[in-house]
Amino acid sequence: MNAKKFRNIFLIFGSLILGCMVYKIGLDIIVNNILRTGWWFFAIIGVWIPIYILNASSWFLIISDRENKGKISFFKTLKLTISGYALNYISPGGLVGGEPYRVMELRELVGTHKATSSVIAYAMMHFLSHFFFWLFSILLVLIFLPVDSGLMITLSIVFAVCITLIFLFFRGYRKGLLVKIFNVLQKMPVIRKWARKFVLKNEESLKLIDEQIAELHNNRRIAFYTSLFLDFMARIVGSLEVFFILTALGQDVTVIGCIIIIGISSLFANLFFFSPMQLGTREAGFALALTSLSLPLQLGVSVSLITRIRELAWILIGLLLIKIRPAKGRTYKQIVEEEKCIEKKVGLDFTNEDPAQTKTGDKCIKQNVLS
Repeated sequence: MNAKKFRNIFLIFGSLILGCMVYKIGLDIIVNNILRTGWWFFAIIGVWIPIYILNASSWFLIISDRENKGKISFFKTLKLTISGYALNYISPGGLVGGEPYRVMELRELVGTHKATSSVIAYAMMHFLSHFFFWLFSILLVLIFLPVDSGLMITLSIVFAVCITLIFLFFRGYRKGLLVKIFNVLQKMPVIRKWARKFVLKNEESLKLIDEQIAELHNNRRIAFYTSLFLDFMARIVGSLEVFFILTALGQDVTVIGCIIIIGISSLFANLFFFSPMQLGTREAGFALALTSLSLPLQLGVSVSLITRIRELAWILIGLLLIKIRPAKGRTYKQIVEEEKCIEKKVGLDFTNEDPAQTKTGDKCIKQNVLS
């Protein structure tokens, strides 16, 4: 199946889920909550522009190694970032639609192995920044909120889990992760036969992808930590959304308080990651976070609804971006063919050059460079 058919499948699937979400929330509820926020609604939608730019910049650094620099533009990366997250919003687990779509689009420019490794490396980076953000949120809770013994025990457990996961992710970056994951899958009862067949067929590809993931941490340290910092900052900027919502609802809050709210609510919601759009879990997460800051419990539902409406808007934008194709440039296949042509031309004997050979070589290069 070609890329165009896959894009249409992603678009149709996304549109159906989007329609179901609008129906489930209710058009009247969506309109009423938009009216409640007034002009602040444009700030709530607009704050995600710098967030997506930071996310795309983080991923762009991972893609743009020495070999692939210049093969993909930042705006293409931004487009895939927005549309990929749109698909993730509507997928159980958050990684069902967006990541395969990004690989499919990116492989045309950098090849399947690099596309896969960069998408996996960025997904790992996105999770890694999550853990650092939770640690930062815990620090803010300890500094700015009263903490009893029960909360201290809970925060200590979360802190220990985050530190452990950070260690495992850094280990995965240093040595690769895919081969180890499939070694575990080969021992699991239900899927071990499929995993063994997959490894036998794709063993070299898995090793190559692992090497490319490890190369980012081992040989491109500045790009690695800059990418991590940018994705972490995207989460800090994301707290402004809650600040704008609560301000629109007449609440007096600080940005630090909103960072704590995002930290607590996202932690709770990710414990139930399998729910599409975190249905039900997000409301509980916001209610828990708002209670910790002595804010009205019922605000949790309002804040959650408004964030869902914002998500619906960006899902629509992301789905539309799937159908927008950039100006046609050289694909990865064309670049490879061009390099073969150049090697063929360089290998000619220029002292006794055959005009027919020269014409053929020039035509080959021209076709691949200009196509």
